[in-house]
Parts: sequence; C-alpha cells; structure tokens
Amino acid sequence: FIEKPIIKKIIFKENKSISSFKLKSLCVSKEFKFLNEQDVSNDIIKIKKQYQKKGFYFINVGHQLYQNTKLKKNNQLDLIFKIQEGMKTYIQEINFKGNLHFSNTKLKWMIKTKERGQYGIGSASYIEEKFDKDIEKIKKSYLDRGFINIIIKPQINWIDIEKMGKKKKAISINIELNEGDQYTYGGVEIKGNKLFKNEEIIKLLRLKPGKIFNKSLFKKDVRSIKKIYEESSYPETKIQEEHVIDENNKVISYQLTIKESKTSYIEAVYFEGNIKTKDYILYRVIKTEVGDLFNYKKLNDSIIELENINFFSKVDYEIKEGSATGLITITYLLKEQVTKDMIFGFKIPVDKWPPDITLFGKITERNWLGRELEISGKADFGLYKQFINFRLEDPKFLNSPFSLGASIEFGHRWERCILREVSHEIDEYSDLGISTESELRDYYHQEFIYDDSYNKNYLGANGNFFDMGLHELLFKIGINSKYRFLKYFAINFDYYFIPDYIFLPISRYEKEWEQRVNEIDDSQPHLKDYLYTGWVFKSKLATTFSIETTKRKFYPLEGIRFSITPAYIWGHFDAFTLNTRFTCYLKLLRINFNGWKFRPVLVLNMNASFVFPGFRNLGGALFNKSTAGKGPIIDLTEYLKVDGITIGRGWANSIGATQKGKLSDLLGYARFDASIEFRLPIYEKVIWLASFVDMVNLISGPIELDVHGGYTAWRWWEKSEWCGLDNWYGSIGVGIQLTFPQLPLSFFVVKRFKINYYAGFEWVTNSPSTGNIDFILSITGFYF
Repeated sequence: FIEKPIIKKIIFKENKSISSFKLKSLCVSKEFKFLNEQDVSNDIIKIKKQYQKKGFYFINVGHQLYQNTKLKKNNQLDLIFKIQEGMKTYIQEINFKGNLHFSNTKLKWMIKTKERGQYGIGSASYIEEKFDKDIEKIKKSYLDRGFINIIIKPQINWIDIEKMGKKKKAISINIELNEGDQYTYGGVEIKGNKLFKNEEIIKLLRLKPGKIFNKSLFKKDVRSIKKIYEESSYPETKIQEEHVIDENNKVISYQLTIKESKTSYIEAVYFEGNIKTKDYILYRVIKTEVGDLFNYKKLNDSIIELENINFFSKVDYEIKEGSATGLITITYLLKEQVTKDMIFGFKIPVDKWPPDITLFGKITERNWLGRELEISGKADFGLYKQFINFRLEDPKFLNSPFSLGASIEFGHRWERCILREVSHEIDEYSDLGISTESELRDYYHQEFIYDDSYNKNYLGANGNFFDMGLHELLFKIGINSKYRFLKYFAINFDYYFIPDYIFLPISRYEKEWEQRVNEIDDSQPHLKDYLYTGWVFKSKLATTFSIETTKRKFYPLEGIRFSITPAYIWGHFDAFTLNTRFTCYLKLLRINFNGWKFRPVLVLNMNASFVFPGFRNLGGALFNKSTAGKGPIIDLTEYLKVDGITIGRGWANSIGATQKGKLSDLLGYARFDASIEFRLPIYEKVIWLASFVDMVNLISGPIELDVHGGYTAWRWWEKSEWCGLDNWYGSIGVGIQLTFPQLPLSFFVVKRFKINYYAGFEWVTNSPSTGNIDFILSITGFYF
C-alpha cells in the first residue's frame, strides 16, 4: 500500500482580483487532508466559475504539486494553483430580434444576465450557465402565452472596445426569436381512468378550453390528476400525454392516457442532503414507515414535521418504483441550513435614568452533534443586572416521547427603587394638606420626578445614586421534562432550586445598616428578615398541561394553542401561581398571485395569570413570625408585570394605572391580557406584517380587609375596581416581524388608549398637548 500524500499548504499565484482567502474557502481540497486528484479538478472548476462571475471569461487555472526533501520525508506536499486571469470582459449590449409579443424592455427584465449600464455601472458578467437558464425562462414565458412553436437562437459575439487608451474585450449578445402563431386550448380527452370519473378529474383542471394555451398551467393540471391518485394510495399511476394540433384554427388539445396502478406499499425510505443530521433523528419524525400502505396525507405530514424541526431550508420528496410491482421507495430531498443561532446587541430602555444599557448575547446550537440536542449559552450585562445562563435539552430522551433538559444560571440583580416606610413622616407635611400615606408618596414622586436618587419614597435615596435599594446574588439550577401523547396533548414538569443572597449596598457592620433595614416599607415585610438572614432559598415546581393543534411549529396559519400552568413555590417563599394562555389562529383568504401566496391570518390571544397565598397563610410561620392572612410570600421576580413589549404593547414608557409610576413599573397579583391581530406573511420564513389591538389589566395587591376575628385577609378579588373599565389599558399598532430564528426582530408603531367610565374613549398622551405615538423595537419570538 502507498499512502496518499497530505496537503501541507494550498498556495495561489498571480491572483490579483480575488483574495487567496476567498479562493481557499471555495476549494474542496483542504490543508492537512489527503490529496485527491478529483477534488483538485473540481476546485479548478469552482475557481473558474468564481472568476467568470467577476467578468474574467478568459481565465485559465492550472495546478502544480510541489515537494522538497523535507516535505517528501513527511509524505507531504504543497498544492499550488497558477492563475492567469486574462482580460476582464463584460456584456456591452443585449439585442433582441423578431420579438413581437414582448418588448425589448420586458425581455431584458425577465433575464438575470444584464448588460452594462451607463457610466459603467454594474458588473454585467457573462456566465454561460446563468445565460442558458435565461433562454429557458424566455422560452417558458412564450409557451405560457400560447406560442408553442417558439424558436430562440442566441449568438455570442466578441467585440473590441478601446477606453482610456486601453483595448478591452466586450460581449455583444444577439437573441433572434421566431415566435410563430399563438394557439388556444381545445381541452383534454381522458382515457384509461376507472377509479375516478371524467367529471371528477375535469373539476380539478384550471386551464379551460377556449383560453390561450398555458404550458405551465397544463403541467400543473396533470400534476393535480397525479396527486389525487397519490392521495388514494396509487402513486405508481402513469399519465401519458399526447397533443393534437389543429393548424387551421390554431388550437392545441391533449389526450391523457391514465395507466392506473394497484395500491402501493412502502418498500424503503431514504434521505438525501442530511450531511450533519443523523438518519435516526429523521426516521423518528416521519409518518411514512416501511411496510405501510402508501398514504399521501402521511407523506404531507412528514414534510411538515421535517420542516418543524427547523434544520432544513428546503424539504421535498421523490417517489420511485420499488423492486417489484406494488412497491415504491420514498426519498426525502433535504437541504440543510445553519442550526447555530447567534444574537448579539444592546438594549436601551427609555423609562429609567440612568438608562439600563444592557449588552446581551446568545448562542444556540439546535442540532448539536447532529442528534437534535439543543445547547445554548446566554449572557446579559447591564447596570441593573448581569446574568449568565447555560442550557442543554434532548427533545426525545433515549428516543422516547419524553424530553429532558437541564439549565444553570448565575446572576446579580440590583433593585434600586425599594419602597421605604413613610407613614411616620405624614405629620411633617400636614400644612400642605397631606393626610394619608398615598398622598405623601404622590408628593415625593412629583417633587423628585426627574431624580430618583433624592426621592424619599425609596430606600437609600440620599443623593448618591449607587447607594439606593438592595442587591441579589442569584443561582438557579433547573431540570425539565415534557411528555407528548394523543397527537395534540403534552404535559411538562419543571423544577428549579434557587439559592438567593440578598444584601444592601452598604456593609452590615456600618451603623446605618440596621437603620436602613428597619426603614423598609411593611408592604415588603419579609425583605427585612431576608437581609438579616443573608441567604434565602426557593424551590419552584410547575406543571403545564397543553393542547396544540397547529401543524406548523413556526409561523402557524391555523389551529389553537392552549396551556394551563399551576406552580408551587416553597422554601423561604410560599405561594401558588396559575398561568393560562389561549391562542387561536384563523386562516382567512387563500389566494395565489403568480406564485406569491396571499395567506392572511387572524390571531386571537387571551391570557390570565394569578398569584395566590401558599400553605403558610393557613397558619404557618417564617422567622418565628405568623404568616396567617399575610398573602403570598414571594420575591420581586414572581410578581406579575406588564413588560410593554409582548404584554400591553406600548405601555412600557407611559403613565399607567396610578401616579406612582409607569404601568410597567407596577407589581401585581393578577393580570388579564388579550389581543387580536391581523398578520400577513410577505415571505413566511422571513417577514410578516401585523396590525393589532392589545388590552391589559394588572391588579396590584395585597389589599387588607377587615374580617371576623380581628385579623386581615388577602383577597384581591374583593378589590372592586379591578373589574371596572378604568383598570383596563389598551393600545393599537402596526408593525413588521422578522421571523427567521437568527434574528426574531419586531418593530411596532403603537398608540395607547383608555376607556374612561365617565369620559368614554380617550387617547393617552405624554403631555396635555402632545399626541403619543410609541416606537417599539424588540428581539423576541412573540410571533410564535
């Protein structure tokens, strides 16, 4: 045996117009890989094509294998490509002759081969392969307008041009057309069909007798006939076409002879194009199993499922005859796409000062090792929070219907605006007519509306911005599992263990430390105990029951999605939560405009979320203090909020339910939100247009109510004003959504409104004289 030599270096010589780095990236041959002569030949072809795209039609590429004593000793060599670029050429002109039905301008618009524009604008390169496709495109356009005898004779001429004292070669393209006569369609005669009547087949046909003959539409009609046989498990049915031409009346008709097959069974299933993805991943997705009777619906469902895993940019199929009559093979033709998503950027909210400028980055590999494993890392670094997260999930653990995932997170959060106790200061402002705590808080908010560092409502507001609030060091370890059953149903289990260290921005050994802890408002009673303890622990167990009838995982067009998620939080915290979500996708029109599908979708969203007291409220204790009737014991992250981006769009930077702050700053124990959206895909996998109306109701709490026994109870549902119109906030907007996974970017223009019980409908403005239009830019998968 003689081992092939290894390529140590790939060297390019005399390449001036294209860099060596670019040329090397085109080559199949790679450094430190075995030399393969066939690969080298293919590399030369690729290099030539790349130069021809740049206008170097006279390109010549040779190669040389170089070895010295040292390289020979190590069984290595250098692969050297010698490039003679030659003279750069371009298309000077494209002329048409004999075209009566299409103008020169229309024909030039059809083709991708272009002539150089005025002032030398455009590369105008001649690429033979592209030009041949252009000729076929022109021919197709004539055939689709009844010119069945069209003859096209292209001629390539080289001409000499002198510019700036230099002689150059240019191309002149002359395309001579003989259009012939235009024919109408005389209809079709169908023979050999027994399974379907002529009337049933003719109903499928879109090309009607008496119309101008359209070759493409006729081919689609033949395909429609073939399809109804495939859908009925007769995929081996053959259709023979024979045209009949009436030259006197210029009419073309067809005879279709159908050779019906028997029902077919699947002998084998193959995949082509999945270079990275393992076959077993694809076999567990498809519905067409070996030995089954062929079923077109299962074939179509398999294509949708292959698209849903989002590893392929294109999914098609090919059916061939098997080893015997009644047997077929199915080959899925796949084109893999990038499964590594990288998102980097920054966010600048307008509702905080100093602004919370956050740098973020996320890297996700959705098909790690080609085994459908999803691994991701995410980082957020800003003034108020810094987080790092890692996650790994197997959607079908051990090839079962169960998924299994794990995550770990570490972060730091700075909650700057923590309320302090102010009730003892009311008397100091009695001369201003202030008699309640609420009035005093409103006064502080108005007095220091532009500078929270002096706002006496907040802990540590002594003029030093960084001396305010409290800090958290947070660790989060989680596991999750999902089980799918009965086609549309699934149940999830999620468990998180969260150690949390809470501390003030000053040392606990300073005299001011204990004084500041005691200043914390009683609406956050457990923060004092947490600060004395330092470390607190939280566990959260959630179960989600879901129903999903949408066939498409991404950009669904019809179906429903419903989920209900009860969860229990325990440890130093104690609460129940409940979250329900319902989305309905309604398909509207289905119109095809010359290949572009007009498929608008109406989307209805209705969601409700609640936080309820836990077991301790029945008479438990925490830090040796009774928790009976105190309401949920939760940290700040468990409160319900309005983010203004996916919930209550537009309300993130606007005056909200009270004068105490913005709607997105408020915390609640119950939230209702709903929306109705009209979505129009421009190109389903890239961009959608949307218009929407959002409504949201955030119910703050707890509210203390006097009950029998002399203690207070926690019942937000007895807060009468939550169900009134005044507690609902709405927005109307229009925008665009980029839907490819690498950058799910949303941009909306939003206008807010309220329905006042006394004044009726009113727009919400930032100032008395300014109409308010908000611009929302977000990176979010809200569309799905």
